[in-house]
Amino acid sequence: MARHLSKESRADILRLRAQGLTYKEIAERKGITHRQVQWTCESGDPTPKRRSGRPSQLSRAQVNRLVEYVCASPENRQLSYLELATVLQLGVGQFAVRNALYNAGFRRRVAREGRRELHRLDSDGGGDVGGGDVATSTTTTTTTTADIQTTTSTTTTSTTAETKENTETKENGIL
Repeated sequence: MARHLSKESRADILRLRAQGLTYKEIAERKGITHRQVQWTCESGDPTPKRRSGRPSQLSRAQVNRLVEYVCASPENRQLSYLELATVLQLGVGQFAVRNALYNAGFRRRVAREGRRELHRLDSDGGGDVGGGDVATSTTTTTTTTADIQTTTSTTTTSTTAETKENTETKENGIL
């Protein structure tokens, strides 16, 4: 959906149209769609219409307070909508809180499983050239809570020659 035009933008469109520019030229100049220019010119009024729909039960200040509280700690993020409405004493129900947070960009979803091993790689380096075979193992673990994702990676690389040397020194008692 295209962005809403301000009163100043609509006035500029009407001024450019009065100067003889086409809808297409105005749209390219202003970086908006052809239909936005056409609609503005056909209405002839620089003042945009009031948006339809039911007004929000929460004021901007209340929404800002709600967002700050939710972002303050992970525990606050885990509260239900009803608990948020009760704790902040907003005087509204859970659906008003849900809609306000949704409009502010918050989305609730079920978290993935806790610990998962994504992949493990064991490979040979290709013969005795260059000091022996190389064995590499990579383990990646992803831990996900409701809103926080942490990834830890560990890579271990050793050559066959190093492993043989370590084994021989341990057998001979040399540390």
